[in-house]
Amino acid sequence: MAKIESQYGSGKLPAPIPVAQEVLSAKAKVVLTAAQVASGNIVTFVVLPADCVPVGYVINADDLDSGVAALTFDFGLLNAAETAIETELVANSTLAQAGGLLLHTASKAAYDALSGVAVDDVDRVIGIKFDTAAGTAAGGDIEVELLYKAA
Repeated sequence: MAKIESQYGSGKLPAPIPVAQEVLSAKAKVVLTAAQVASGNIVTFVVLPADCVPVGYVINADDLDSGVAALTFDFGLLNAAETAIETELVANSTLAQAGGLLLHTASKAAYDALSGVAVDDVDRVIGIKFDTAAGTAAGGDIEVELLYKAA
C-alpha cells in the first residue's frame, strides 16, 4: 500500500477554518501515474478541521482504467493511521472506470451518509482507497472539492 498526498491532504496547505456557520470549500487535485492506480493505495485530499462536519463534496475523476473496466474506490474519512477508510461516504465507486463527476446529491444514500458524519475534536483526513485494481491502469487526475462547516 502506498499513500499519495495532495498538498491539502498532507497538511502543507491548511484548509480554511470557519469562524461561524458559514460553509467553506477546499479543493485538491492529485495527478496519478498508472503505477499509483493500484489496489490498496490511499490518496489524501483535504484535512477536515477539528469541530467541523462535511456538508458536500464533488469528485472529478479522469478515466483511470483503460482496459476491461474493473477499478473501484471508497471515499470518506480516513482512520488516524491513514491506512483505511473509517467513515465511508462512497463505497465501491466505479467513477474512475470511465471518468466523470460524482456529487453528494447523487442519491439519498449518499446524502444520508454525509449527514451522518459526527463532529470530532481532532482534524480528520478525507481521501480515497482503491479497492479493486484497474483492468489496465492509466495515469490521470482525481480532484475533490469538500464543502464543510463548523458543527
